Amino acid sequence: MLDSIDNEVLSNLTKSELSILQYIDNNASKVLSMSIHELSENVFSSTATILRLCKKLNFSGYSELKFVLKNNLASKKTLNSNPLSDDNILLDLYSQVENTGRLLNTKNIESVISYLLSDKKIHLFSTGITNVISEYMQRYLLAVDRSVILYKIDKLSLDSTISFTKNDVLILVSVTGNEPSILKIARLAQSNNVPIIAIAPLTSSPLSQIANITLYFYSKERSFSNYDISNRISIFI
Repeated sequence: MLDSIDNEVLSNLTKSELSILQYIDNNASKVLSMSIHELSENVFSSTATILRLCKKLNFSGYSELKFVLKNNLASKKTLNSNPLSDDNILLDLYSQVENTGRLLNTKNIESVISYLLSDKKIHLFSTGITNVISEYMQRYLLAVDRSVILYKIDKLSLDSTISFTKNDVLILVSVTGNEPSILKIARLAQSNNVPIIAIAPLTSSPLSQIANITLYFYSKERSFSNYDISNRISIFI
């Protein structure tokens, strides 16, 4: 559904509205059976916010949004029957890259660049498969002579976080925005007034609420035979 929305409309949505929109996009089948009050409970927003979103998307109300959502699902049903098909993988890649690009906020990017150009020490944290992305980021920054320390989440990294001050900067990369280990580091840093830059999915996650700056990426959950095959390419954007 997000794919069909004009950039101008998307740029006028608030953070809460964008979060609701991604929830609808990721949970389309479930949303079809939800009342507006049930959706409100699931996205932790008021029904008024949902109706305001519908209006901004040029729908008469929640019922029309569900009608369009149903038609979109029907048109994708055949393709989505095999998430590992070449066509589906390519469409998924294109969708994530395009939608992440549309979420980029110039003001936030300028703030991040300002931190990178400062004399503050940069500390980079991530977990699991996301470590590959963090290692790439570290190599890129080192290539332009910007020192950055990459941590694996363990007791040593937690101990290090306690000593951080406002002269440090944390970059936290998270696929979900709610990993307990990442959140623990974020809260420790927050208590010491350490600037936090989060790279997280477009959801109302605890990490995005803690961070001073959040660079959002578009992510759509996808599984096959109970395995997580969600594409993480959009984090590189």
